[in-house]
Amino acid sequence: MTNTCDNILEFNRLCIGYKSNKKQTILINDISTLVKKGELIALIGRNGSGKSSLLRTIIGLIPSIYGDIKFNKLNLNNFTPKKLAKIVSYVSTEKIYIPNAIVKDVIALGRGVYLNWYGKLTKKDIKIIDEAIKLVGIEHLKNKNILQISDGERQRVMIARAIAQDTDIIILDEPTAFLDLQNRFMIFSILKKLTKEKNKTIIFSTHDLENTLNSINKIWFIHNKNLTALSKQEFIKNNLFDIFLSGTDLSFDKTDNKIKLLKNL
Repeated sequence: MTNTCDNILEFNRLCIGYKSNKKQTILINDISTLVKKGELIALIGRNGSGKSSLLRTIIGLIPSIYGDIKFNKLNLNNFTPKKLAKIVSYVSTEKIYIPNAIVKDVIALGRGVYLNWYGKLTKKDIKIIDEAIKLVGIEHLKNKNILQISDGERQRVMIARAIAQDTDIIILDEPTAFLDLQNRFMIFSILKKLTKEKNKTIIFSTHDLENTLNSINKIWFIHNKNLTALSKQEFIKNNLFDIFLSGTDLSFDKTDNKIKLLKNL
């Protein structure tokens, strides 16, 4: 039996999309699902299916067409931006360009929502920032210029900033886009560590599902304007990889949980 106290996020008949020139476009329709504390969820789907739009709707950047989003049973519409920023943090695909900013100052921006009108970091703030830096393993970078580090290092900085924000939920849009294999595994390892050690709930969009299969608890799959939320085991059991990979030169091998090129190529 599911413990309702563990449910941190809820969608009820949620419909997302956008309006352009008075025309309404629905991307995903009738989403109803629950998210528990400590879950690591991979959001997948073809380009244009609505992954980024869904994530941006969850954090209040895009209004839903209809339906409810609830954090700890409270409707998203009841949250001020400041109150919401204490519950959910967001890491986008956009690169940060702040001239002359050093890494630890960028991470410190995550504490902005907690600062008093003096805007001065407290000992508690500094401790949280230092812990975030240590957790993602970038102690050696903290005094470097943000523009003088690699893409993989910069992505770890942005995750550290989200950790410093100290929210129960972290949303990431394509956190491993454009990263090499080593950095992709490192990012996935950090996300898994956050759910295991800090009980964070993490939802991230990705095209790199194979390399994160061993880490995630659940998969959200967008297909034909519907979202299917299943455990990793159920996703594989129900042959949804066949749908996800349809129209490509790839197939999923259940024997070793690997995506492979079709044999007849």
